[in-house]
Amino acid sequence: MERKIRSVVQGFQRSFVLMAANELGIFGALAEGALPVDRIAGDLKISLKGAERLLDALAGMEILAKENERYRLMDGWKNYLALDGENSLRQWIQLNADLAPVWLRLTEFIRSGRQIKNIMDDLKNDPEKMRAFIAAMHDKAVKDARLLAREIPIGEARSMLDLGGGPGTYALEWAKLNPWL
Repeated sequence: MERKIRSVVQGFQRSFVLMAANELGIFGALAEGALPVDRIAGDLKISLKGAERLLDALAGMEILAKENERYRLMDGWKNYLALDGENSLRQWIQLNADLAPVWLRLTEFIRSGRQIKNIMDDLKNDPEKMRAFIAAMHDKAVKDARLLAREIPIGEARSMLDLGGGPGTYALEWAKLNPWL
């Protein structure tokens, strides 16, 4: 039981390692292949000591492999962590990093019952944050949208109305499978 409790309590650490690497551009730097830590630190303009600790943590999480003092993305991860990955979750990871300060105030919300932060207030006043939020929603939905579009045939339909579909991820996937739509 103690091991399970420790795992739950310390689970945030792995999340923060992944979110930091995402925000710093580690996965983009490694998208083309293995690199030594000094090259990664120099390219990203981060400290060598910090880069090495972060890369070693990612290797410990089996996201990166460390071979001959060079780091590379483990097989399969590029698809989810590189900007051009088919199933990229970079924007969604960043959204969760942006929301981390709100989660740190969960106890305050529970005590008071008052909303800590309304993300929509932040988004409507900052076009860049709004763009990132929409991209995060797309990242999160694209895999499910592909599955759903395959599972629910549209038959003879020639048009589709997407109401409240955010960035249009679901409608786009149906249109990809049905070019006449």
